[in-house]
Amino acid sequence: MVGVAIAYDTFFAAENVSEIYKNSKPSLGPVSEFVRDLSKNAPFLYGMASIVLALGLGVGAAVLRKVLSKLKDKYIPKPTISTK
Repeated sequence: MVGVAIAYDTFFAAENVSEIYKNSKPSLGPVSEFVRDLSKNAPFLYGMASIVLALGLGVGAAVLRKVLSKLKDKYIPKPTISTK
C-alpha cells in the first residue's frame, strides 16, 4: 500500500497539482474537502479513522474471500485425477 502511495506521489500528484494551479478552479468534491479539513483540524481523529477504515476493509476482504472460497468449493467440482 505504501508503494502505491509513493508511486502516485512520484508520477501523478505533481502533474495534478500543476493542472489545478493552471485551471485556478477548485476541483475537490465534498468528501475530499471533508477529509482535507479533518486532517488539518483534527489530525488525531483523522489518523484513528484511517486506521479503523484500513482494519475494517482488511477484515471485510478476508470475510468476502472466505465466503467466495466456500461457494466455489460447493458449486465448482474439483477435477478428478485418474491413476493408470
